[in-house]
Amino acid sequence: MLNFRPIQLADKEWIDPLIRKGDLKTSDMNFTNLYTWAGGFKGQVAENGDRLFLRFGFLENTPCYAFPVGTGDLREAVEALKADAAGMNAPFLMRVSEDALPELEKHYNGCFDLENSDKWNDYIYSAERLATLAGKKLHAKRNHINRFDKEHEWSFELISQDNLGECRTMCDDWFMQMGEEREMDFSGERRAIYRLFDAYNVLKPDGALIRAEGRVVAFTFGEQLSSDTYLIHFEKAYPQMQGGYTLINREFVRYIMKKYPNIKWINREEDMGLENLRKAKQSYFPDMMATKYIAAWR
Repeated sequence: MLNFRPIQLADKEWIDPLIRKGDLKTSDMNFTNLYTWAGGFKGQVAENGDRLFLRFGFLENTPCYAFPVGTGDLREAVEALKADAAGMNAPFLMRVSEDALPELEKHYNGCFDLENSDKWNDYIYSAERLATLAGKKLHAKRNHINRFDKEHEWSFELISQDNLGECRTMCDDWFMQMGEEREMDFSGERRAIYRLFDAYNVLKPDGALIRAEGRVVAFTFGEQLSSDTYLIHFEKAYPQMQGGYTLINREFVRYIMKKYPNIKWINREEDMGLENLRKAKQSYFPDMMATKYIAAWR
């Protein structure tokens, strides 16, 4: 029997090693995301052996489970999740990424119906391409940075306790500028990013900022996701300062490639069906999409 409970900050110590064993490229399998977005997705966890058991409530009161990453017996883990769903008289639904699908089908071939919604697929880019912005397709991005260079005296800084408060102040201002008309678009992200600020000392993400004319005008947070993939958690820049987003993206990826020489790919997460976010992510021409499915037991 699985005993699910809310995800707590202290769970990082035992969840991280299980996630690393999966070595998946999808943003779902990352403790910082699980913790910071837990409120919006009603995330819960159960401790049981060498697999990670996660349950979410984002499907209108129907529980949805995550593929149980780890090294324990997969059939035993899936049967435990099935039993939990049955105990609530609910259909058995499981979120599984494309790179975990072969392991699931090895044991349960033909047992699940798969459904995909592209708003939850992750955008993945070549780290080298984001660091150089080379090629005709990204010519406009280079122009944005050139304009920022001409209009502003700027510097790139790593985030630490010394400047974290400035990033939070900029974040307050950014959400205020977005206004009430876009509150629905950003309510979940707002909760998540402030949870990261509050838990910064425990989560310990990488972070960097752009300072122009003495103040923080852009910042970003991320961390290594798998053996060759890096995950961008949050990225904020003042929209009226053209080129700010492009600059913080390029400079941070350059830093990441030096710190983690094995990183080949940058995961910039999903667009959640938000049109502006989709356009922004597509404007960098992703090299691949990390597909995620809802697997429904037949």
